[in-house]
Amino acid sequence: MSKRNVFEVLTYDISTLIFSYLTQQDCLKAMSVCKLWYDCVPQYSKDLWKTLKLEPRQLQIINRRHARCIGGHVKSVIIYGHKSDKNEEYLYTMMQYLLDHECDEIESMEIVGCSTQRQLLIFLTLLRQFGSHLIILALKYHTSNTPLLQILSVLPNISHFIFTINGSFYNPSFFHDEPLSNQQQFEIQGEFTNLQYLRLDCLLDTTERLHPILQKCPNLQYFFGVSRDFIDSISKLPKNRVDNYTIEQLYINSQVNLDQVTQWCPRLKHFIGNCSYGENDIEQLQPLQPQPSDFMSIAEMTVTNHLHDGVCYISLCEDFFDDNQKEINSILQQHQYTLEYLKLNLIVNEGMVSIRGNNWSPVLPSLQLNRLHTFTCHYIDCDIAPLFIMLNNCPVINTVSFRFSINFDQKEIDLLTLDSIHIFPTLRTLNIVGLFFDDDIRIIPLFFERFPALEKLTIVNSSMTSFKEIFHNNRGPLFRHLKHLSMENIVMLESEADQEGDQPVLLPLSFFTYLAIFQQPTQNDIQHMQTITLWNVPGVTCKTLIAIASLLSLERIQVLLSKPLMYNFGINSSNIDDDEDNQLLHQEDQRLFLQFIEKLHKTKIKELRVNDIYCLSSSIFESLGNLRSLKILDLGSTKQYVVGLKPHKFNEIDFSGISMMLHKTTSLRHVRLSQIQNTNDITCTVNTFLSSSTSAKLESWTTEYKVYNHKQDGLHDRNKLRMIDTVVMRRFLQ
Repeated sequence: MSKRNVFEVLTYDISTLIFSYLTQQDCLKAMSVCKLWYDCVPQYSKDLWKTLKLEPRQLQIINRRHARCIGGHVKSVIIYGHKSDKNEEYLYTMMQYLLDHECDEIESMEIVGCSTQRQLLIFLTLLRQFGSHLIILALKYHTSNTPLLQILSVLPNISHFIFTINGSFYNPSFFHDEPLSNQQQFEIQGEFTNLQYLRLDCLLDTTERLHPILQKCPNLQYFFGVSRDFIDSISKLPKNRVDNYTIEQLYINSQVNLDQVTQWCPRLKHFIGNCSYGENDIEQLQPLQPQPSDFMSIAEMTVTNHLHDGVCYISLCEDFFDDNQKEINSILQQHQYTLEYLKLNLIVNEGMVSIRGNNWSPVLPSLQLNRLHTFTCHYIDCDIAPLFIMLNNCPVINTVSFRFSINFDQKEIDLLTLDSIHIFPTLRTLNIVGLFFDDDIRIIPLFFERFPALEKLTIVNSSMTSFKEIFHNNRGPLFRHLKHLSMENIVMLESEADQEGDQPVLLPLSFFTYLAIFQQPTQNDIQHMQTITLWNVPGVTCKTLIAIASLLSLERIQVLLSKPLMYNFGINSSNIDDDEDNQLLHQEDQRLFLQFIEKLHKTKIKELRVNDIYCLSSSIFESLGNLRSLKILDLGSTKQYVVGLKPHKFNEIDFSGISMMLHKTTSLRHVRLSQIQNTNDITCTVNTFLSSSTSAKLESWTTEYKVYNHKQDGLHDRNKLRMIDTVVMRRFLQ
């Protein structure tokens, strides 16, 4: 009977499915098994090689086996720069390597941290050979000037192009100069008719470098100017390279006029102006990320042209170098009937002193934004009443975000301001930073009853009275649809404070009972509250946690207790209670926290983070192991023990409790315990468990014992951080 190999026994689909669980490195190792596997593995692992990452440290894997695995099935490539003088040579070698092995159908190419300074013609020639299929090109954190117009001209099918400069390498000469001479430039013919997404995060001269590109993009839909991160980075450069005055002049001369852009690009939908976004905003603007499926063909745009009648997304920054309020106002007036998203900013770079912008109170109320669903206002100078008067004319408004500077006039909600705020039946998300509520206890219920459909509420760096009065309103139960509540750094007006013990309480226990009652599921409804974050909020104690656990739909809890449950961590150690009092407090808090964990058994909690807690007994960890949905656990303290003062007691955990939790849990993935005294015992326990368990799903475990020396900066070299490496855990699991 002849022997049959595994590839003959299994069907092609099953073999392909098996190889889909491997990594690219696993495939290369599998090819070394025998000649049969050397020939067959590339055939069954093509899906693994659709995306290819090439890094300098991986040069050793560029061999015959690697070459056999790549080819026309490679669709996306990321090339990371070489941190040496060979950066440019390495880039061209990798591009030629792809072409030599028939990777000529690549659709997306991302080049990160590379230079194209010395041999630009070679770079353009190589790009041209990818041009027939390449539709996405991103030159991120580039370290040299590059001919943008020439790059676009050699890629006839490109649909989106991203160019960002590493600020550390920026030179003012980049502003005007095209790095190719007229004799070296390729002939540019026609327009870039397929280009729909353009992000140029670098200070470039508007007339000489930006306009020639925009004039050739009749179907452009997304335009991003310079990010505030780039401005911040170049402001930190040495003054002999670029000073503040030079930055101001470059910034002013790099401004793009939206009216001109819409004339050249009549299909423009999204305009994100200079300094009106950062890298974090890019991540949040996921629909704007360049994905091939998000972009329409020219034929599709023609069919859907009647659906688009103007710019619908505008993000602008009030110029900190030049007064551009009139220009912004003109833009808003012109596009007010098509706007769906509006973001207004006053941002200054880190190297300059924050300044106060123009007064927008007379401007905004005149706008008629019938289509607006998202409004973001960061640091612009405008009173609360005019902002809401404008929003009153937005019948479909869904998301509102206010961020006010505390350096200038405090923006306050009082009874007079409430008269200008109508009911917003469609508002789902409200983010407030730096807002002050009047000390009248009626303000809180009267304000929030304006938003009956609110699902996500975030309040940061604000002051307010207690929420105890929310039960007394005239429009029915508040927060009936609330799913996400986040409150951070809240100052409570104690004149009307609800007291519990010796400290004011912003959110009384009855608040969570109230939510649990009015969020009970009905026949056509589900429970709502999913996440709660309370960080530096007055009066949050263990009893608060028990009340929070009554919300059965909770999936995520993140709480910083108002003060340590067991010990006072103030610098003045004379206030520390005696040992007997501490023992009583310890027992009470341990009982309450255990009651909280047991109450969570009825929920589907996935993430639990409680800080400034010092009552972690073995029974608590055993109970935590019974939370069947818990994936992330973070317990301990944000504070540090100060060397040289009277010592405090830390969490000395009975590692038998850790062992019981690990054997019981079926869902836990990540654990972090801080202010732990016996880290060695715990680490040994976890290691022993992982080496003996065949079903463990734990991916990371961190125990910390931070000791701050007030005489010396930094941490003591004493159990700073102990962490079991994820790779080691996976080896145990295998």
